[in-house]
Amino acid sequence: KFEENGFRSVTLGPRILRVENALTAIIARLYPN
Repeated sequence: KFEENGFRSVTLGPRILRVENALTAIIARLYPN
């Protein structure tokens, strides 16, 4: 189970980063400085 949890954390990491990058891009478009 430990290996499965490690694999999940590795796969979830990039997904979270992608979501954060997408949100920042959307916010930048909605509120241009």
